[in-house]
Amino acid sequence: MANAPEIRDTYRLKDKTFINVAALPTVGAASYSVGFDLQALTAKGVRVAEMELEVSHPALAVGLMVNADTLKLAVVSDTALPIDGSSVVIAADVISSVGAGGVGCAAASARFKIPTNCSRYIGIAAVHVGTGAPQTANMTTQLLF
Repeated sequence: MANAPEIRDTYRLKDKTFINVAALPTVGAASYSVGFDLQALTAKGVRVAEMELEVSHPALAVGLMVNADTLKLAVVSDTALPIDGSSVVIAADVISSVGAGGVGCAAASARFKIPTNCSRYIGIAAVHVGTGAPQTANMTTQLLF
């Protein structure tokens, strides 16, 4: 067919089983999402399906993110659960939000293509630096196929 539209993978398929909601960290601390199990690698050392990980956090008012507070979310991977401080960072600062102007920070989201050779479990590490208290809000992580 002449001028046929190109078909591309768009990673729009979602499943409520693969959505994780976790609290943001307490004052000046870190928090972690529950890890998604990506299953074992094939004999060739890759995963069967390509996936993306989408992570987001809502707008945070000034009490949660005061001026100059930072909130950084990184994609981490591990060979075993739980996702924690020993997990390996595979993408640092996929979201980096800063409190400013006396209004907190805007909502943010990012998508990350998961490497087909990463460890079996994948999740998000959130680190807060400052005096605000973002732990009353949540980050949301979901796998997209």
